[in-house]
Amino acid sequence: MLDEYKNEQKIAYQIMDNAIKKDKVSHAYLLEANGYPKKNDFAIAFAKYLLCENHHKKLEEQKNCPLCSRSVKNILDIKIIKPEGLTIKKEQLSNLQEEFSKKPLEGTKKIYIIEEADKLNASSSNALLKFLEEPEENIIAILVVDNMYQLLNTIISRCQIINLQNNKLDEITNTEKKVEYLLGISEVSTYIQTVLSFVEALEKTGESVHLKIDQLWFSVFNTKETMLYGIEILIYFYKDVLNACIGTELEIFLDNIKEIEESKKKNTKEQLYKKINLFLQAKERLQYNCNLNLVMDTLIQKLGEMKA
Repeated sequence: MLDEYKNEQKIAYQIMDNAIKKDKVSHAYLLEANGYPKKNDFAIAFAKYLLCENHHKKLEEQKNCPLCSRSVKNILDIKIIKPEGLTIKKEQLSNLQEEFSKKPLEGTKKIYIIEEADKLNASSSNALLKFLEEPEENIIAILVVDNMYQLLNTIISRCQIINLQNNKLDEITNTEKKVEYLLGISEVSTYIQTVLSFVEALEKTGESVHLKIDQLWFSVFNTKETMLYGIEILIYFYKDVLNACIGTELEIFLDNIKEIEESKKKNTKEQLYKKINLFLQAKERLQYNCNLNLVMDTLIQKLGEMKA
């Protein structure tokens, strides 16, 4: 089953294969999906690969394997956690901890997969963090999320990060087209330019963004839908600034290296993490129908406090 992904997820496949061969399996993996549509299937294939004592990768081998041939629902040592409604609740993690306090039923390991890990709320995030802080040798976590910066930094730091490739996105070499693909809309050039102008004003010392918010933001992002697009583009931009800081390839803003470098000079990695989290909080508040002006006022205030 894992061999299905050998070509389209070469790097992730190699990381996982090496972990088994060198007996260096981590207690927690974070799969950053980047819009990869088969992310959850990939996580299940990886879990089966870890659990199987023969570590079968090929389909013909798995057909005759008592574990690999079964549906994941019938494998007692794999637990999948999904959001209940809008969030993953603390009770789900508490139940997991209670269930995983018992010995594995079929092999030597137990694995839990958290799909849509960005839906962890504050309580469930802290519950997961406690689970990760005191890892047991026979328990492995696999977190699946499109954008890892939607998680607490303390959770990220306790996981081995594996970036999945979205081949369709990788084939696009233009910033505008990448954003159009990710947002599922067309004609985003005005949105991108508005975001870049907002970022420039935001990071200029002494410039009052509050006083110019109508011109800088609400002239374009004046509905809930368009404002969600704007905040999403802000997240893409700052994620690429963070990529530049840590020496990895830019993902979206390939045509805006100058702007990326300028922002890189004005932010530490810690500040970038915090900014991305503030944008994610603003996005979440918008999704709960919060007032647009209130969302931006709160966001700008918190961003300003970071400079103080």
